[in-house]
Amino acid sequence: MAIYGSGGPPGPGDVDPTLPDSEVLVRHNARVLDPTHAPTLPGQELRPTVYVADSLLVAGGGHGERAVEALRGIVEPRGARVQLHVQSDGVRHTLRRHLPAATGDPDTAHAGPEPSTRVSFVAAAGASSDTVPDAWQVLQELRTDAPELARHLGLDHLMSVHPQWSPHPQWSPHPQWSPHTDGDYTSPGNGGRGPVGLVLGAPYRRPDSVLRGRRPVIAIPDTGCGAHPWLPDDIVTRSPSCLGEVIGESDPATDCEAGGRTVDPLSGQLDPIAGHGTFMAGLVRQVCPDANLITARVAHGDGHVAEGSVLRVLHQLLTLTLLYEEGHEGGIPVDVICLSVGYYPETSDTAATGALRAVIDKLAAHGVAVIAAAGNDATTRPMVPASFSTAPPSRGVGVTSVGALNPDGTVAMFSNSGEWVSTWAPGAALVSTFPITFDGGREPYVSAQDPFAGRARTSLDPDRFGSAVEGDACSGFGTWSGTSFAAPVVAARLANDLLQSGEMDGTGLGLPSREGAGARATRMTTTLERVLKS
Repeated sequence: MAIYGSGGPPGPGDVDPTLPDSEVLVRHNARVLDPTHAPTLPGQELRPTVYVADSLLVAGGGHGERAVEALRGIVEPRGARVQLHVQSDGVRHTLRRHLPAATGDPDTAHAGPEPSTRVSFVAAAGASSDTVPDAWQVLQELRTDAPELARHLGLDHLMSVHPQWSPHPQWSPHPQWSPHTDGDYTSPGNGGRGPVGLVLGAPYRRPDSVLRGRRPVIAIPDTGCGAHPWLPDDIVTRSPSCLGEVIGESDPATDCEAGGRTVDPLSGQLDPIAGHGTFMAGLVRQVCPDANLITARVAHGDGHVAEGSVLRVLHQLLTLTLLYEEGHEGGIPVDVICLSVGYYPETSDTAATGALRAVIDKLAAHGVAVIAAAGNDATTRPMVPASFSTAPPSRGVGVTSVGALNPDGTVAMFSNSGEWVSTWAPGAALVSTFPITFDGGREPYVSAQDPFAGRARTSLDPDRFGSAVEGDACSGFGTWSGTSFAAPVVAARLANDLLQSGEMDGTGLGLPSREGAGARATRMTTTLERVLKS
């Protein structure tokens, strides 16, 4: 019997995805866990995964501190030391001051967030960097020495955002193709990232005066949100904070939604996922124009982010909701979180994903729905957190995983599939918003001056999303494909239904109160069931 493993061979269609290249691994200090070479324990069955080389995640709970002490006993004799990074970074302490009633029994619906921790290993003073141990090896040693404590720890996985994307559109006459995807999805104009003109007006957004109750709030922890006329600051909170702490990244040098060129600025190419968060926000704007958005920046322009960084943001979003329930200034009632990042765990054992699952379950208990993209690797191998859909929490709505459909309603060839996919939504060749500041290094094939139009005459510029003419409302749009974009469609449908049902029965979306958490969770469950059936 497998101790930590999957317990059996992969089923039909369960293929391992392509792993990140060496540049990505170096950039994020990550390593590939190769089951054919990694240290294993008797009966342990592993699958390939990618993890941060020098850190582990410790799930909240009474055994967390003991687990950290056990880690010290492993790494300190080797000339390394343990550093703790509480994912809520002072949130638990601040909640004790602001919300004294919210720090009681962790099983109650209004308890504060459990203090999960990222543990990193660094060289001790005067020691060589070679003394820093590998996170997987340390975890395996702890599983041997103290298996009960080890069950509270997991790898700090490298999560990825990878819509269907071609690195060199229009540079080759042949579409980019792989055995598991259809090349048409990566050709500009056929589903790949590329500019389009749009003559439709902005979706109508009702003024506050005609709404009954508050607006629904959708949080998108992704690449952030760039400048676009459809997405002004009164709709999108681009620099969210929680108790004085920034939610997500704040370094301008890593903001791929500004200029779009952070990974390889010398080449002039747009980052692989530049515009990703803006595209998601635009889809929400189309489906539920009355919603407010929070766009926290977590993923870098190369499409990757450490699991610990996402965990931190989810803790902060949970805290915003807790503050709202208690009626404190700075609280925001987050209704839906749309996650288009994920990873493939090395094992189906719940210990591998315990920290992430714990905070998502706590969000569910407070009436917050998590909508997660199923992934774009044409595999049935479950991806986290989308695969949490098969294990609903004890209270509230579980994770809803979303696969992608083609415009004709067929399943997109790139979309992951399996019993763990909850629902399907349009996700191929969609049109949405791109930052109007984007103008990559590729140029039109031909260019001349038109003597009659009074402006340049060119072939299509493949990576310019702004306009050469100021005020041109046609620019700032493009087409793209991926389950990353099917997820916000479902998230926006859910928010729209929440708003409409609240207005119809006169209750709105709930008032700030601790007792309202259970009612919010119940309403969210009922509404989501209705949306998935429609």
